[in-house]
Amino acid sequence: MKYLAIDTSGDLVVIAVNGEKTVVKYLEGCMAQHSLTLMQYVEKSLDESGLEPDSADFFAVVTGPGSFTGIRIGVSTVKALCLASGKKALGLTAFDCLAYDDNVPEKAFCVIDANHGNYYCAAYDGKKLSTAPCFLTEAQVKEKSAGYTIVASKEVPFDGAVTASIPNGLKNAADRLGGDAGDYETVLPLYVKRSQAEEESC
Repeated sequence: MKYLAIDTSGDLVVIAVNGEKTVVKYLEGCMAQHSLTLMQYVEKSLDESGLEPDSADFFAVVTGPGSFTGIRIGVSTVKALCLASGKKALGLTAFDCLAYDDNVPEKAFCVIDANHGNYYCAAYDGKKLSTAPCFLTEAQVKEKSAGYTIVASKEVPFDGAVTASIPNGLKNAADRLGGDAGDYETVLPLYVKRSQAEEESC
């Protein structure tokens, strides 16, 4: 299947395109610049892959958890591409990008740093979600991850943790889950926890 997949949920901008050839790009340190960098690299990646948007089977986007602003930019971009081209959309999670990396074991407890000793978490068994996304403290992660290998995209304070490649995981997840693509209106941001502004307003 031919597709464009993007991840703007973290401090990387990750783009995977499967066209005449496969192209995977990632840019580090883009946390505050997603809106400035995304479209120029989408265009470059499409050109390099030989994929015209109208020829794509679907467009995929990571819906979270992660940067609230980054997620909105990614979701809005993919919805616009789908609306313009009439193509389907696939929502992936940041946990999918961890679990589907080639080096990750079947029983994976995926964690994303949420700062201040807290983590967004989800467990996978055989690449299938077995524990719904949740917000845990470091102590709770150690307790609830028993029997799983902890997986993250960067170094975390857990024994035996595996570091996954987000670009590789994004491509693999789009390859394997593309059949689930559907109406772009069903693709919504995944917020495991309310934003700081929402917390403060309460």
